[in-house]
Formats: sequence, C-alpha cells, structure tokens
Amino acid sequence: MLISKKCLVLAAVEACSSFAKSSKAFFNFDERKGWRGWENWLTVEIIRRLNNDAVIPFHPYGEIGAHSREKMDIYVKEPFGIAVEIKVNYIDWDEIECSNGHRPLPKKIKDDAAKLQQSGQKRDKLLLISTCFQDRESLRVYRGLVRADIEQNFKGLSYHKWYDCSTDKGFNLLLALSSSGGLPRAPK
Repeated sequence: MLISKKCLVLAAVEACSSFAKSSKAFFNFDERKGWRGWENWLTVEIIRRLNNDAVIPFHPYGEIGAHSREKMDIYVKEPFGIAVEIKVNYIDWDEIECSNGHRPLPKKIKDDAAKLQQSGQKRDKLLLISTCFQDRESLRVYRGLVRADIEQNFKGLSYHKWYDCSTDKGFNLLLALSSSGGLPRAPK
C-alpha cells in the first residue's frame, strides 16, 4: 500500500485522539506543567498506525538533498516523498485570556517549518501541530487567535486544515499545514 498525505494525516488524527484520552497523565494545567516525551510518542504512534516500510522515522534531511545534519520526524519514500515534522503544544485558559485577540504559534513550530523548507522544491512538506487544551472553550477560541500568524508566517505551507481530536477525557486540536493540497476531510 502506498502511503499518501491523506493516510498520514488520518493516522495523526487517530493518534491525537488516543493521546487526548490520556492527556491528563502528560499535563497538569493547574500547575502549568507538561512532561516531555509525548512528541516522540506521537511520532512513533503515527508510524505504528501506518505500519509500512515506506515510512521512515527520524530520517536525516541530508539524505534527501538538504544541507542539514538535522533529522525530520517522518519521511515517506517515493513516489510521494513527504517530509513531515511534528510539534506538540499545550495551552491553558490563562494563556488564551492574555492573547488580546492574537497569538503567534511558538518559535519551535516556526523553526520546524523553516527546516521543512530545506527539503527541496519537489518534496511535499507536512507540518502536524497537536495542541492540548484545558477545556473546550480554549480550543474553540484558539483557532481564531492563531489565524493571522498562520497566514503571515507559514506561506510555504499555505494549505491548512484543523482536526478536533478531543474525547470525553481530554481536548486536542491537530493543525495540518501542507505545501500542497490534498489534506483530507476530518473523519466523522
């Protein structure tokens, strides 16, 4: 089976929904603490769900022609040739309230978008951003707060789609930014 961008994004949606079920084990919103490790967990979980030899974890950018020693989170071999970076984030209501109608995405996300641009013109680029929220209201407001930042600072990844991956146990929103179209509809 060939692994397309659609397959990748739908596997990410499933993995983020799975993560939302146990997000309280990773975040303490009352104390504003987050534990490391869930970005790697999410990467491995997406790869596990795809279960295909064409999907390579932690692949060096240098092996696809970029002048970099860094590694991308996932690379899907040809014929699709998709370079993927995954970022995670958590937002509490205090951060939402202090945003004054606009909130930039964190620098670490912009840095990964810049790394993706090194992967070449012919290569499809996909940035997956999974954000956990304290409550449903924070999730609802967040999309509007980052809209201008996405439009201004992610021009090389001009296609985007939101996926609500929340469950009854946690709130998670996945943002897929892509260098080309073909992002799937949200599953029902």
